[in-house]
Amino acid sequence: MKDGELDTEYGINGYATVPPQHIIPGRSLRTTAAVLMPDDSVVAYGTNPEDPEQFFFTRINADGSPDLTKGHVKVKRTADASPLDTYHVQNIYRAAESSFITFAPCVTYSVEYEGQDAKFTTVAIGRYGVDFAPWPGFGDNGIVKMTHAMDGMTGTSSLTQSPFPTLTHQPGPPQKQVSKYGDSSQLINGLIRAVYSTEVLLRLGSEKLWLSLLDPDTGAPVPGLGQDGDACHLELEQYQGQTMMPRCVRFLEDGGFYLTATTGHSHVLAKFLANGLLDPTFASNGVKKLDYVNLVFPMAIIDNKFWIASTYLNEVTLLCLDKNGNHDPNFNSGRPLGIPCDVYNMMEPQAITLDAQGRVLITGQRGAFLSRSLQPVAYRVLVEGKLDETFGVNGMFTADASLTFLKATFFATDYTLLLNIQKFNLGDDTEGSVLIRITS
Repeated sequence: MKDGELDTEYGINGYATVPPQHIIPGRSLRTTAAVLMPDDSVVAYGTNPEDPEQFFFTRINADGSPDLTKGHVKVKRTADASPLDTYHVQNIYRAAESSFITFAPCVTYSVEYEGQDAKFTTVAIGRYGVDFAPWPGFGDNGIVKMTHAMDGMTGTSSLTQSPFPTLTHQPGPPQKQVSKYGDSSQLINGLIRAVYSTEVLLRLGSEKLWLSLLDPDTGAPVPGLGQDGDACHLELEQYQGQTMMPRCVRFLEDGGFYLTATTGHSHVLAKFLANGLLDPTFASNGVKKLDYVNLVFPMAIIDNKFWIASTYLNEVTLLCLDKNGNHDPNFNSGRPLGIPCDVYNMMEPQAITLDAQGRVLITGQRGAFLSRSLQPVAYRVLVEGKLDETFGVNGMFTADASLTFLKATFFATDYTLLLNIQKFNLGDDTEGSVLIRITS
């Protein structure tokens, strides 16, 4: 089978629905996040389309068949049963051989607080065992929520580790509940680290970027941030007076991390130390301004090089930077590589990596501006900086038109691509989420 083609041996004719349709007739779980396991099986988290407030875990075997030993397992609510736990998990990762950690980015609510219309946002982190049961002793039924109360006039915020303390009325439906590319969490050196942004919708200047440390056994906040190391939650430094809104986070083994971000009209690459402060030894006081990128730019760090994909004008752009953030002269003669796009079908990159031969793999989705139908695609680029025309059609794989909204990309051990797609309609009145595998 040629590289860059749909693997028809995966699932049923190349499609693995999530979960099997005989559990929810005619419908599939709407996945919001998934994680690839060492055996190439997939654990997915999502909602039942028949009841959007019901959240489930499910597992898909390495061959695309459903794991029927568990079916799908309902996620338990927190004891307060408030609307706060109707959050959308953005990513899942393995905490150890025996558990998973889920991470949900901020949701903005409007509430009546002390006689005024106030705003607050919440971040939720959960821990679950391999049987998807809440991790004993972690938070409330396996869920910890961090609440930022946003002052209505200034956009400043305060944080509590428990539900909002003095609400006079329960909050209504969320005003902002969207997947954000950059928010991220990992378990490193025995601590859960979470990087996330908060903002009040349509309120300029309310944006904040945070780093929080949590105990993986209890979910309790743990000090270790700031100059003196006594903070559990830290508002991160700005760039030229503007909050860095994250687009991609890559954690380091010591707990520090690199961040690609949008700040005002600029796009930057920043390096933070484990204590949450900018690393003054990187670039210019910890920040490198990027050119030839726009809005969304996933990043991979391989062999002390940064690989960043984005869109610029009517091209997909690929940057290769050295450890100091400068263009690598050995890739495309030290210039960004531009891959032409149809101006009416711009691509939004989502993930990037290198395979064993040093070829660059980029996945994303393309469609017209503000389109409600975004088609998953993948590119492969050769070491010297040219499209690999042996991959797919002229270097590109394009998913069937029935598949829309790419939620996650996994690069398996053999660099086969596995795409988690949120919506599909294969013409048999089924809809929901599906996994597909691309040969590479």
